[in-house]
Amino acid sequence: MSVPCTDCYLEAGGSTRQWMDGFRRSAARLRIPVSGMMELTRRCNLECIHCYQQGQRQEELPTDLALTTIHELGEAGTLFLTLTGGEPLLHPDFGTIYLAARKRGMLVSVFTNGTLVTTEHFGLWRRFPPRLVEVSLYGAAAETHDAITGQEGSFECAMATIKKLLECGISVGLKTVILRRNLGEVAALGRRASALGVPFRVDPLVFAYHQGGGVSRLRAAAREAVGVELADRDRRRQWRIHAARAATNGPRRLYRCGAGLTGFFIDARGRLAPCALAVHRAVALKDGGFPAAWRQLQGMQRIPSPADYACDGCSWEPWCSGCPALSWCELGDETQPVPYACQIARA
Repeated sequence: MSVPCTDCYLEAGGSTRQWMDGFRRSAARLRIPVSGMMELTRRCNLECIHCYQQGQRQEELPTDLALTTIHELGEAGTLFLTLTGGEPLLHPDFGTIYLAARKRGMLVSVFTNGTLVTTEHFGLWRRFPPRLVEVSLYGAAAETHDAITGQEGSFECAMATIKKLLECGISVGLKTVILRRNLGEVAALGRRASALGVPFRVDPLVFAYHQGGGVSRLRAAAREAVGVELADRDRRRQWRIHAARAATNGPRRLYRCGAGLTGFFIDARGRLAPCALAVHRAVALKDGGFPAAWRQLQGMQRIPSPADYACDGCSWEPWCSGCPALSWCELGDETQPVPYACQIARA
């Protein structure tokens, strides 16, 4: 189970959550692209066994397009921007792009594997702090993590980076994905994050990208994956919040999240998509910039669900991490439920 990415930035508690819910509704009504991700490059120095970028690692977002788009995002009202990859630090102009987003007033997060952070990055982030630097850890032990990343020493390097980030006063988060290989170490990773005083995010839904990939051999059994995730009190709270929202989604639309409504994804090919999964609906930015591409995505949220849509009326829907984009990635059909997502919801 994984809280949808377009909702993540709104997770909070108490009165803050109530304010955020009102903010979310207002942004959706006005269709303001509040939160998005920018894939700077598909290159990476690791070879993770579950990576959905297999065989697609050459594309890189041109710097001039990235800078122009950041300006346009600022004009459109974007507040939260995540720089991702591949490994985003491999982009030759990472610092320039990061700084441009910060100077536009955006709250910038960086997703990294933690092995390529240099003195220059630490200096940049100390002067212009990110909202969060989120480091991927796939095992509580070096042996497990390194086996998953395909690079010996990657665990120790990532841990050294996390320590240095904390020493510099830079906000850090840890995340992992539940695999058969690391199932027994996820709880220990959570304890490590707690000891460090940093947030921890877990995703059990390894997915197949572009209707391919042998992900079934990597996935943990649904009941085991859910058991591991819901052992965490914060994750249980987040799912209660998400389920309450999902239960009041209103009209029966095919897409019911914030993708293409308040959230977006820009890929390394220079295309705007509703989210990282829905790249089959991507629009090229070069044909009119972000404003024109954003308008072209507007109709996506108006697509009604088919009369025979299996997910309509499903009592497990509030707990389901499936979505039309995931269905397209796994099955090549937006309207077909993903069996593993169904298993996760019912587990």
